[in-house]
Amino acid sequence: PAPAAGTPALSSISAVCCAPSSATALFPCAYARTLLLQVSIATDLASIRELDGLVQGELGPYKTVQVGLVSRDPNRESILAAFVPLKQARLAQLLEDVSVDSIGALVPVHALGAEDPRTIAGHYLADQLVQEYGGEKVSVGSLDHEGAYRALVDLHVRFALNAGYNFEIALTGAKMHAVAAGMFASTAQPAAVYYSAPQSFVTDKFTRGTGVTRIVHLRRAEVPPRPV
Repeated sequence: PAPAAGTPALSSISAVCCAPSSATALFPCAYARTLLLQVSIATDLASIRELDGLVQGELGPYKTVQVGLVSRDPNRESILAAFVPLKQARLAQLLEDVSVDSIGALVPVHALGAEDPRTIAGHYLADQLVQEYGGEKVSVGSLDHEGAYRALVDLHVRFALNAGYNFEIALTGAKMHAVAAGMFASTAQPAAVYYSAPQSFVTDKFTRGTGVTRIVHLRRAEVPPRPV
C-alpha cells in the first residue's frame, strides 16, 4: 500500500513522488444503478454486505494486514477512520479482525459528483456503519488526496488529541486516499494502519486501459516552533 512506502520516505528524506493512474473504463458500468436500488431497500448492514457480488473485480476472502508499527493503548477507546468501499467485504473482514469503539466513515464522492449512484450508495453504506458502530461520516472526493488528508487531520484532532482515542486508519478507499493516509502518517502517528488484501483480482471484470496519470510530489515542510 502507498503509505507503507511513502511514509518512511517522507520521514527520512522529507519528499516522495507517486504516479497513480486512473482507468479508461470501469467494469461493469451498469452495476451502479442496480447497486443503488438494492442498497436503498436494504434494512441493515448484513443485507448490504450481501450485495458484494455486484462488484466483481476482486475476490475474497480478505486478509487484514497491519501496515507499519502498531501503538494502540488497550486502556483507551479506538476510532477507525475508514474509507467506505462499495465492496463491503473488505471493510467487514477488517472490522471482524479489529476491535473498534467508533468509526469515522469517509465516503468517496465519485468524480461524476454527489448524484452519481456510487456516491449515493456510499452514503447508504456509511450510514449503516455509523448506526452500528457509532461515530460520524465525512464526504471526501475520490480523487482529492488533499481533502482526504484534511479530513483525517480533523478526525485526529477531535478524537485523538482532544478526546484521547486511539486513532486508526483503514486503507479501504481509492489510490488517492492511500496517498492522503501516507501524508497524514508522515506528520502524526496513527495508533495503527490496516490494509484489506483480496485473495485475487478478476482482471476482465475490474478496469480497462490507463487513463489520466497524476504525478504527486509530496514534501514535508518543517514549521519552526512558535515563540512562547
